[in-house]
Amino acid sequence: MSETTGEVVRTQLRATVNERTTTTFAVDRELRIHVPVAMEDEIGNFRGSATYSNFRRFNVRTESTLDAPNSTIPR
Repeated sequence: MSETTGEVVRTQLRATVNERTTTTFAVDRELRIHVPVAMEDEIGNFRGSATYSNFRRFNVRTESTLDAPNSTIPR
C-alpha cells in the first residue's frame, strides 16, 4: 500500500509456508485505474513470473423486459 495515497500497489497471498503469490499493480495511463502488471509465484523450489500489458476497456449493454404474470386473483 502506498503510504502517501493509501492505494494498493502490491498484494501477497500465502497459501502455506512454502507457497506465495505476489501481485504488483500500477496505474494504466489510458484507463486511469490500477491494473495488475506483474505476478510472481513461489511454490517450494519453483518460481514463476508473469507480466501483463495492453489493457483495454470493454463496454457491455443489456436490456431486459418482464412480462406481467397472468392474473389469477379469485373473485
